[in-house]
Amino acid sequence: MKTDFDYSKLRSPVVWLLFLWQLPQFIASLFLLIVLHDIEPWKNKHTGMTVWRVKHKWLTCWSLGPFIFTYKDAQEDTCRHESGHSVQSLLLGPLYLFVVAIPSVILYWRRRKGNHSIIWYYCHFPENWANTLGGVSIATEEQGSISKTQI
Repeated sequence: MKTDFDYSKLRSPVVWLLFLWQLPQFIASLFLLIVLHDIEPWKNKHTGMTVWRVKHKWLTCWSLGPFIFTYKDAQEDTCRHESGHSVQSLLLGPLYLFVVAIPSVILYWRRRKGNHSIIWYYCHFPENWANTLGGVSIATEEQGSISKTQI
């Protein structure tokens, strides 16, 4: 796979500090990259980040550190939302898994089991914070629909 990554950036101490700061997310992401099949990298034009498009039956997306995983036909707002989770990972470092990832998974399953709307899901922490950081605007539960992304 050809990449346009500038390997000279790896000499920077900041890169190594960020790597250590987000080490649990890196380990989990590398595990997923090894385990998942039918995965393809895609450069997101809005964030400039590489998004890993996974061909799976669940319409779920997740972010672990700088790694974003989406289903094949994910919308631009979804990529922005997941990039917001990446910013959360930068801010929280090793606390990300406990403060964001685990509550996000619990919220996802509460939504699925409780038959709640996607708007309900995005109005709760940590999803609303990820939307803010990613520049995604959603309507409130009372408005009844998701609005377009803020530009």
